[in-house]
Amino acid sequence: MPTIDRRTFLRLGALAVPAALAHGAYGRTLAHPAASQAGFSLSILTDRPDEAIRRAEAALKTSFRGGAIAFREQRIQGAHVGDIVLARPGLVDYRAGDDALAEALRETAQALRLPMPVNDPVLLRFQHATGGAATEAIVQIEDRVAMRLDLTRDLPATRIEGPYGSVTVAVDQGAARIVDASCRHKTCTRLGGIDRAGESLVCIPARISVQIDGPRANGIDSLTF
Repeated sequence: MPTIDRRTFLRLGALAVPAALAHGAYGRTLAHPAASQAGFSLSILTDRPDEAIRRAEAALKTSFRGGAIAFREQRIQGAHVGDIVLARPGLVDYRAGDDALAEALRETAQALRLPMPVNDPVLLRFQHATGGAATEAIVQIEDRVAMRLDLTRDLPATRIEGPYGSVTVAVDQGAARIVDASCRHKTCTRLGGIDRAGESLVCIPARISVQIDGPRANGIDSLTF
């Protein structure tokens, strides 16, 4: 997938270190000096990435108080449904939240007219840059653990059924992947495998996520959708 290397993101502190992130994506890691808080993850799929980044920057400056944030963006080919996903670490309905971050994300969704159909959108991902050893992936249906995947051994394609749809997951050479999904656009199947502690994949229509378990620090987990 093409990688966009064109902006500096999230000037949250004095330290900015380029991050060599997985899957060849461009990123920048920034340290924030304030006290830590529980981790969360944020992804935005949109055809207006500049405005989305500006709004995400403002929201995270207000709401994020610790750890390091890594930023990646990827162009996703084809027709998809643009949307915003928040997880802490399970899926969170920010549209019903009453904190500052939820309010900022509702304003962002309104400004970007999300959810809406988009062609060749950009996926913006905000994650904690851990690099910790990953040994297990956890499959969740909404906030319920449905299955645990051992990343030390290969697993053939396995179908996970949920009340809103299904995904098919596999483990290959230590990486967990979503190889098929019942939803129309199948965005989650196009983003490859995840193998770092804190990373995750999400199928929004099915409300099923695959999270990498293992050592990690406080901050933002990665999320794709």
